[in-house]
Amino acid sequence: MSRSKTIVAFGDSLTFGYGVKEENKWTNILAKSLGCRVINSGVCGNTSSEGLVRIEEDVLKYKPDYVIINFGMNDHFIKTDGSKEAKVSLEQFEENIEKIIFLTKQINAVPVLVTPNKIIEGNIGDENCGGGATYYYRRHPYYLYKNIGGANAQLKKYCSKIVELGLKHCIATLDINKLCESKSLYSIIINLTNSNEDDGVHINELGAKFYSENIYKTLKNLL
Repeated sequence: MSRSKTIVAFGDSLTFGYGVKEENKWTNILAKSLGCRVINSGVCGNTSSEGLVRIEEDVLKYKPDYVIINFGMNDHFIKTDGSKEAKVSLEQFEENIEKIIFLTKQINAVPVLVTPNKIIEGNIGDENCGGGATYYYRRHPYYLYKNIGGANAQLKKYCSKIVELGLKHCIATLDINKLCESKSLYSIIINLTNSNEDDGVHINELGAKFYSENIYKTLKNLL
């Protein structure tokens, strides 16, 4: 790819590279592999709704050639307010991603969809983040997910929607979530074994390499 090309990686903490040294973030590895500029516009904790609020300042103003869209991890969380609703409903998520796609195409940039990785759900404990609950269920109570197949099943709905939108709009789509099915999550996700951290969501340096290698393949196919 030409050094004059610009890519914006647009998403949440998985894009930002939470917990990974700057030089080992997948965006920086990708920039070196492709030999072009990759702007990291990932913001920790962001949903697709929050991404839309900042898309002009963090994406469009750069007039990129490609925009990697990587939301869903924060959208899928089920709220603890008793509503049993996701932080961003699946319907709203679909609307948000389609708007991001539209705005990307409007500036003649090529959108590329990337699903979030699977998570380490962990021990359920007392089903309410206590009693020895670990990883995802240490922060998100299991009782909210027990009747829908668990947290990964909830996340999968959002990943499936991303894949569906890719097909609908004829957009290159990388299903990282599906690729995780053939990987050991304990090797690519920050956890007590490899980082002494009870995380279970964010990718480590091996995970960043996993992301960059597969995104590289996807982008190379577009050239």
